[in-house]
Amino acid sequence: MSEFLEKVISSKIKRLELQRQKFPVKEMEKLLANAPPVRDIFSFLLKDAPGQIPVIAEIKRKSPSAGAIKLDLNPGELARSYELAGARAVSVLCEEDFFAGSLEDLQEVKKACGVPVLCKDFIISSFQIIQARISGADLTLLIVSALDSGKLKELYILSKELMMTPLVEVHNQAELEIALSLGARLIGINNRNLKTLEVNLDTTKKLLPLIPKDRVVISESGFKSRAELEEFQALGVSGFLIGGSILSSENPEKKLRELVYGQG
Repeated sequence: MSEFLEKVISSKIKRLELQRQKFPVKEMEKLLANAPPVRDIFSFLLKDAPGQIPVIAEIKRKSPSAGAIKLDLNPGELARSYELAGARAVSVLCEEDFFAGSLEDLQEVKKACGVPVLCKDFIISSFQIIQARISGADLTLLIVSALDSGKLKELYILSKELMMTPLVEVHNQAELEIALSLGARLIGINNRNLKTLEVNLDTTKKLLPLIPKDRVVISESGFKSRAELEEFQALGVSGFLIGGSILSSENPEKKLRELVYGQG
């Protein structure tokens, strides 16, 4: 595990200890029963739409690699603009200490748009999976490098039991083999090295040929242009998770529309 990942998870453990005290089991069961319906990511991601490139557009205020991005963003308004610009889903960075996100952001996004919502967090416990479902998540992010095989399988199964789709994220061949053995249908290839935080799109190029054609592959991080998306779509990538290049543009909705449709 990278030093960065260790820092994030150490911080997450402390926060979870405090949050668990606020949610006794009976209260969580009640909240689960009233959770919003789940939206099926595959029906959105794989729909036949010639000329469009499937993009999961991300909402985040800051990141360790980029620093402050949009600290004053309104999650609901941004999600609505993403949907109008053709996003197939919205990713919400929910980690508090390094990315300034929250589950409240996710809740706002779920209410504001009609596309699936990804709870993008450093998930290490079943408590977080339940929290995500209560908050309206349709997908959960499971990072192979952050979990041992037993915990990964536990969180994968629980996500599916709660009707959410796990996006299983890998960075190298060893992690990919774990994801494949798990039976993951939706696999994310993160082009960002969590040790150096540098981005290399060749990560996707190297791993893509090793993935069976019946899996749905999302390439994450580093994409800035429509030409790049067309190149990787031709190689077999099903969709792209993009945040930085959209959020750093003067007009995020226009930038996303350019990526999805090839025009501003």
